[in-house]
Amino acid sequence: QRQESEYASFCQRRAQACLTVVVLNGRLFVRHLYPGYQSRHRSTLHAIYRVALRFGPLPNMQFVVDVTDGIPDLADLPVFTVTRPRDSKVGILYPDFTFNTWPESVCPPERSHAYGFVFDAFRQRAAVEDVAGPEGWNGKEDVLFWRGGRIGNRDRDLAVQQLAGQPL
Repeated sequence: QRQESEYASFCQRRAQACLTVVVLNGRLFVRHLYPGYQSRHRSTLHAIYRVALRFGPLPNMQFVVDVTDGIPDLADLPVFTVTRPRDSKVGILYPDFTFNTWPESVCPPERSHAYGFVFDAFRQRAAVEDVAGPEGWNGKEDVLFWRGGRIGNRDRDLAVQQLAGQPL
């Protein structure tokens, strides 16, 4: 009983970087919302919403999500977290799916994972490669790569038939 009340009030006690989500009759409710660093909490809530749309209706439940990169004091409670010390057994690790949806995921001055920076670098490199001649992009061979198994896919079988006898 004590642990249950500790869990229900976990985010209130922390008052930072924490979400309590309740699913009731298939509907999602945010019971506690304490934003953390930048907008990661919104990206996390969006991912939870997408799960509910894809796999719903979800059963009734309540769960807590820590949205920090720090070392939270989880007090051996079943709290979802993206990180913990190697030797710690508390918390439930979950993948941080905010990588693609967290617009501020940039750590100045190193910008290698900022979308705008990466896109601009790629565009500049592509412009150089386009005029570089045979060693550049235009000098590459067209190659077809099929990813996936043979599971009765008529398109794959047709592609294999069309390419039969072609040099690989």
